[in-house]
Amino acid sequence: MGKKLRRMRYDPELGIETCCLGGLVQAFPAHFHSHYVIGTIERGERWTVIGGEKIRTRPGDLIVFNPNAVHACQQVDERPLNWRSLNINPQVMASAAQEVTGRALLPRFVKTVLPDSKLAALVRELCRRIEANASRLHRGEMFLLLIGQLLEACAGCAVPTVEAERPEVATVCVYLEANYARPIALEELSGLTGLSKYHLLRCFARQKGITPFQYLQNIRVDRAKTLLEQGCFPLEAALESGFSDQSHFTNVFKSHIGLTPSQYRAVFQQEALP
Repeated sequence: MGKKLRRMRYDPELGIETCCLGGLVQAFPAHFHSHYVIGTIERGERWTVIGGEKIRTRPGDLIVFNPNAVHACQQVDERPLNWRSLNINPQVMASAAQEVTGRALLPRFVKTVLPDSKLAALVRELCRRIEANASRLHRGEMFLLLIGQLLEACAGCAVPTVEAERPEVATVCVYLEANYARPIALEELSGLTGLSKYHLLRCFARQKGITPFQYLQNIRVDRAKTLLEQGCFPLEAALESGFSDQSHFTNVFKSHIGLTPSQYRAVFQQEALP
């Protein structure tokens, strides 16, 4: 049947809440929430009943409920349900929507279910990043990218196009290279350039092919490589290059280089031997 799990986390910086439910075998009667719910099924199947329609929802589907939208969830079979969602109050959603579109609006999403949506993976990953208290810059980027794509896909909102070249992107690169060793937030980069967070994020990604957070991670990995080559131990290299802990550093370093920090350091220590 699987272990039952009910876990919620609140992100005070983003102002949103995550909900993780696992191993549930129960129906939810007709009810509503005062906030937006953006979620996905990770295991099991459900009948989602909303607006007189009964929709079969499966793992990989994105499910969106507007505030005060009455809905119910029913079992398809006896398989347990695993579910992750973001709960977003209307004030936070309105702020994010204005950031994305440049207009004051409170969106109403007209699509309840997006079958097999790539946004489901983004919801899952953002939930995990919030639960792990990951980089504020990374969480902020993921949230705005999710809302931007969701507004286009489910609310029919036009998102302004971005210019091919913006000098502010170079300014951000220089700033990240000078401040890689400390935590950086998207709000900080926005204030530096005078661009909105979402516009800056899209301009940067278009010009560089990666987000500011990914650019920062590359800078940190390069700095850590230099430190390891000089004989620093992995923990010291992690902290001096801006990583919050050695475990996270090891995962990122290996994903970039293909070796663990210890393995990389050993290569250069062996070269230094007579």
